[in-house]
Amino acid sequence: MPTLTLKLYPSWDTQKSPIPPRSRFYNLEPIGIGAPYVESLTSYVIRLAEQHCITTRRLLIKEIAPFMGREPKLSNLRNERNESISKILGVNRDRTATNGTGLMATNLVRAMSVLTKRTDLHFLTLRPWEKVLYKRDLLRHERVWCLSCYQEWRDTNKSIYEPLLWCINVVQICPIHTILFYQCVLIV
Repeated sequence: MPTLTLKLYPSWDTQKSPIPPRSRFYNLEPIGIGAPYVESLTSYVIRLAEQHCITTRRLLIKEIAPFMGREPKLSNLRNERNESISKILGVNRDRTATNGTGLMATNLVRAMSVLTKRTDLHFLTLRPWEKVLYKRDLLRHERVWCLSCYQEWRDTNKSIYEPLLWCINVVQICPIHTILFYQCVLIV
């Protein structure tokens, strides 16, 4: 009668792996971290809203503002167009604070980091340079852009964004194309 031999196979670990914490929003990769043409934080917020198919206003008012400790007034919840984004985020009419070196940039980075689970968003502001940059008139109040950069990105199917460099007041020409920036002038 043949002898039966049992073979011992290695055992498998059947314990469930822990699920990492999920983010409220898509973990969108910022453009150009570590490069001169790094994306600005305002541009990142715009692209994040686009990825979630919502308006930037809605993203700021409904999602980001509560993480910054700023809630829209109850009377304006029905009609969010009445609530000023600047008022909710705690800035005067100066949008530059979101890309700058101060508390507004810090608070926005913190809120966005919680919502996206990204730890590198402070590089989209001038916060890393706060000890060496003079803050007065550091950032421009109007948006500027380089038409050649936008056209080049469009032609090569790259993401369209606003580099942080374009927000700096002393930068008047595109360093890549050596042409003057175009400026958005609002007539009030």
